Formats: sequence, structure tokens, C-alpha cells
Amino acid sequence: MEEVNFREIFKDTCYIPALRRMIETSGTTLSREGEKATEAFLAPLEGFIGIVMEHQDKGSIAPVKWIAISFLRTAMFAGKPVLLAEAYENFPFLERPVMGCELNAAWMFPGWDGFREELRKSIRQQSLGRYVRNPELKSYEAEAVSIVLRQLAMPLKFMIRGLESRGIGNRLADREHFVISYGEYMDWQFPLMEIKEEVDLFLCDEKEDLTFRRFQGMHYENKQFGSKVLDDCVFRDCTFQKTDFVGTKLRNVRFINCVFEDCRFEGVELMGSSVLSSRLRRACFRRCRLMEGFYQEEQNSLFYCHAEFKWSLLEEVSWQETEISDAVYVDCQLFDVGEKRE
Repeated sequence: MEEVNFREIFKDTCYIPALRRMIETSGTTLSREGEKATEAFLAPLEGFIGIVMEHQDKGSIAPVKWIAISFLRTAMFAGKPVLLAEAYENFPFLERPVMGCELNAAWMFPGWDGFREELRKSIRQQSLGRYVRNPELKSYEAEAVSIVLRQLAMPLKFMIRGLESRGIGNRLADREHFVISYGEYMDWQFPLMEIKEEVDLFLCDEKEDLTFRRFQGMHYENKQFGSKVLDDCVFRDCTFQKTDFVGTKLRNVRFINCVFEDCRFEGVELMGSSVLSSRLRRACFRRCRLMEGFYQEEQNSLFYCHAEFKWSLLEEVSWQETEISDAVYVDCQLFDVGEKRE
């Protein structure tokens, strides 16, 4: 007689369905109350960064290069979810922080109470209490917290862009190197924002990390971007003429007030990217990834929203073997734009 694995039954019929519902609830709530959540996240964070900078200006603390925002599981299980923001001279957790404060994080887990209640109800209904005891149940809950936290990494990355338009934005932009990351305390950290020194894309070392770079007023003509990884970069007031992007990683990139003429995009990853107040003329997109979805990176599933063309002019732009939707265009002018799904 085959032995019944009650823990597998618990995972398949109790834990995973409840986890999915919590993720859906979190996503729906965040979409519906995005502005409110963004303000709840940014307002206290901006205040903390401002205090750190004031102390730096006075010379009362060492120069800060990294702010780590860590979720505290212990606070979550105590019923008061918080984020711990800590300022470090260099890398987080390898040294003592020079300053720190707690940020309310109740907005991050709107479905948490329902998830825990559903788990316990399902266990009672299926008489699994003798097989899944409280300590083991706690471990499943901790795993669920980590999964949701990783799901929130991308939304937080988009939220934190709001710092650029706040009073603290100019002070951050003046720094040569500055990182804001997010994750779990004394565990993983995911970069939300980085400020790096300027670099020439075509004269730098091939091993140079080109993510989170900012380029302004650049003119690229007859250039081959190839397989460069330019995730989270910002191109402002740049011109691209007769330029090829083949296999280029442009995830979460922002093109602001840029011009593209006779450019080719082939096998390019554009998830999460934004083309704002720009003009594209005779551009061809072939086998590109624009739509939302999960992308596996270092064993962590990260969620990307779809690419977006907003307030832009598109002339003679073609799409070949590339999945797109009407949601890609926001307040754009389209002239002879062909959607070919060969």
C-alpha cells in the first residue's frame, strides 16, 4: 500500500492556493492604491535620507554610500511589519550602520491576515493538524514572506524613481556613487537605485558594469550596441542614427526626449522600459520582448511590467515576430506603424 505524504497534500491543497491568493491580493491592492503606497514608502524614506545628508554635511557621520532597506520578519510575525533603513559607509551588514530608522510597511502585505487564516482553516478542514504542526507552519509562512518580498522588488524599483522629482533628488544626483537596495535583513539585497560615475559606452572596458548609468545629450551614429547589458539606464536628450541593438538588454531603461532614426532592434529585451516624449522613425523591432512577465535571474523570479511608449511620435515603425498590445502605446502619434507577427 502506497504511503500517503500528508505534507505534500498540505502544500498542494493548502499552502500553494493560499499563497497564490495572497500574491493576487497584494498585486491587485498595489495596482489600485499605487499612489498611496508610493507615498507611504517614499515620504519617510526621503526624510531619513535628508537627515543622513544633514549629518554628513555637519561632519558628524562618515560619508554614506549605501542605504539598505530591509524587511524584518520578526516584526511581521509580531503584527507590525516594518522596513529597517540603514545607512552604511560601504557595503551593508559587513560593518555597523552609521544611522538607521524604521519605516512602516503595513501597506506591503494587504493579504497577510487572510493568508494565515486560510492556511489554518484548510488544515482544520482536512484534518492535517497532526502532520503539519505549528513550528513547521511558521516555516511555510516565513517562506511565503520571502516570496512576496521578491515579488515586490520590481514595484519598489519603479516607486523609488519618485525620489528624482522630490526635493532630495538633486542632492542625490550630485553624488558620485550611491546605492539604495532592498531585501531581507542580513540576507539578500536587490538594487533599487544606483548613482554611478559617467562612462563612455564604446571606450570602456568590456567587463565594466553598465547598469544604472545615465547618459545625456549623446549622439550615437552607426553604432553596434550588441549584447551590452544596460538595465536601468537613463538616456536623456540622446540621438540614435543607423544604430543596431542586437541581443541588447534594455530592461527598465528610460529613453527621455530621444530620437531614433533608421535603427534596428533584434532579440532585444525591453521589458519594463519606457520611451518618453521621443521620436522613432524607420525603426524595426524583430523578435524583441516587450510584454510583462517573469524573468529568471540568479534563481530569483523577478516581475517586469510591459514596455511603454508614451507621448511619443512613431513613424514607419515595424514589429516582426514581436508580441505587442495596445497597452504599449500611451498618448502617442502613430504613422505607418505595422504590426507583423510572422
